[in-house]
Amino acid sequence: MSKNQVTLFVGDTDDSLGVATTSHSRDAYLITQDNYKDFLIAPTTAYTSLGDLPKDLEIVYNVLMSADTIVYVPPQSWSDNATVDPVSSVSSIQGLTEAVLLQVSSFRPVENLNLCYFEPTANPVVDSRKTQDQQLWFAGCSVTDGTGVDSQQRYGQLVADSLGIPCSFLTLEGSSIAWAADQILRADINENDTVVWGITSTERINFVHNGRVVNIGGLDSQRRKAALDLLFDENTFYTHVYAIEQVINYCKKHKVKLLLLGLLTGNSILRYLKSKSNYFHFPHKLKFSKGLDYIEYVDLGSDNQHPGIEQHKQYKDFVLTSLSKL
Repeated sequence: MSKNQVTLFVGDTDDSLGVATTSHSRDAYLITQDNYKDFLIAPTTAYTSLGDLPKDLEIVYNVLMSADTIVYVPPQSWSDNATVDPVSSVSSIQGLTEAVLLQVSSFRPVENLNLCYFEPTANPVVDSRKTQDQQLWFAGCSVTDGTGVDSQQRYGQLVADSLGIPCSFLTLEGSSIAWAADQILRADINENDTVVWGITSTERINFVHNGRVVNIGGLDSQRRKAALDLLFDENTFYTHVYAIEQVINYCKKHKVKLLLLGLLTGNSILRYLKSKSNYFHFPHKLKFSKGLDYIEYVDLGSDNQHPGIEQHKQYKDFVLTSLSKL
């Protein structure tokens, strides 16, 4: 005699699970910690949740594996009033339920298990391509973004205007080398495009915090201290170096022209970059105070901190000359 086909509905302890199951079969019943052993033998349709079964996940797993088909019925609101944490997903009932179902789905069909609720929206690609023909891409931090000047006055736009080529800006104030590398690698960059990357200092880390990308200044004091401890760590330095290597490899394989532009390049990574034939270091005048060196811009923008219109014009000329040497 063939085994009955067992369909198991899985959700939370609210009434919606029972309603969904009994609409499928009036004979369906709830599997609990008192009767779960019987389920391994008898019924054809049943329903259960983590809150109904013993807390032993091995028992939960074995109950699920005893079904031929599993139907996932997530409620409108979970009993712990929690949402799934993308970093620690099993800390909520929903996350733990889906984690077990995900493992079982390798052996049993699980209907309605759609895990696409998690989207990496905290750090989207900040600009898109402007044409199907070749174009320019400018990546970097506030200097390349044009903080302190109008968007039409930033050096990237001036370069694009001079060449008569559309351009896109993968830029963010306070961003790190690793952030810019990620933007370049995920952008819609095509063969024969040109990427101009304004390399910044390695002493920068960007965090995803409260669903958005922030720099250290945007963190609370405790997280800021933890970030500062990491800034000068050897791992941070090599993370940025490897990020640059990934972009170099990507551009080479996809036949994309890459210009590594030294505008705010820190001393620690300058020794590495100087070995690259496509790295061009802008000759800023420096001023020194208390043993530290500072860039002296030819003029300042509206915020009295970032380079102004005349400095961006000099950057434009430097980039055009550098591109002709690639």
